[in-house]
Amino acid sequence: KQAEVGLLRTIKRALRAAHSAVSNGDNGQTVITKAISILEDSPLTNAGIGSSLNLDGEVECDSSIVDGSDPNAFASVAALKKIKNPSKAAVKVLEFKLKSDLPCGLVPPGLLCSCGAN
Repeated sequence: KQAEVGLLRTIKRALRAAHSAVSNGDNGQTVITKAISILEDSPLTNAGIGSSLNLDGEVECDSSIVDGSDPNAFASVAALKKIKNPSKAAVKVLEFKLKSDLPCGLVPPGLLCSCGAN
């Protein structure tokens, strides 16, 4: 029962953060990232520090983000072990991807995994 009450408090905090961000005029990506970060910071959710453990007994997380307004606006991270907020890491990959102007038609990464993502 205590865990359930704690989980509901965490969810309400995430919802309040999202509502506040919307009220401040933040874009959808910021709104979602603020809410998800609160869930990732809680040991009561299956996200971030509360994630299920891998076979080695370590927290290992994945996250992705998509912005429907741009067909190239998608990015993800996978098998992160030492990143507190994988959702923020996915946003950083997306920001890099959208700002990159690589030579010779090279395409910036849309997925970083394991050691490359940590």
